[in-house]
Formats: sequence, structure tokens, C-alpha cells
Amino acid sequence: MRGGAAGASTLVSAKCNGPRSTSVVLYSGPEGGPYSSTTLKARGGGRWEGWLQFGGAAGDTLEYWIEAEHPRADATGRSGSRSNPHRVPLKDPR
Repeated sequence: MRGGAAGASTLVSAKCNGPRSTSVVLYSGPEGGPYSSTTLKARGGGRWEGWLQFGGAAGDTLEYWIEAEHPRADATGRSGSRSNPHRVPLKDPR
């Protein structure tokens, strides 16, 4: 993601090789936190979706990462992490 309009949102879709009971969580917040979490919904075909809110003002940076867990899995699947999140610069919504 190259940038987002401050105050807007975008649909996030994550591909995950696991059963529908897999927990896929989107973490997001301003640079350095605090972070909130959103549980993505299973949509079929190994895809989970949810909304990423671009909270903050133009010039701020939004950080996010996704984690997927299942009790029978050996490890947590991740895209980004708390220590190395994806970063989205926020632009003026006009």
C-alpha cells in the first residue's frame, strides 16, 4: 500500500492456507502505537477480509501487520510484525 487518505478505510484481504477456524487478526495504529486489533472474517477459498481504518491526520504514518493462528498449527503466520510493521503514509483526503 503506497498511501491512504486520512480518515478513510480500505478492505484488506489476506490469503491463508488453513481451515475456516483459523484466527486471522489485523493489528493497526499510529506509528509506535497504541495498536488496535480487528479479527478478519473467513470468506472462502483461503481468503479472510476486514477493514483497515486510516486513523490520524495527513502526514502521519499508519502501521499494521496481520497474524494467523490455529491451535493445531506449529507456528503463527505473519505479514509484517509489531517490530517490523507495514507502514502507510497518510495523505490529505481532498
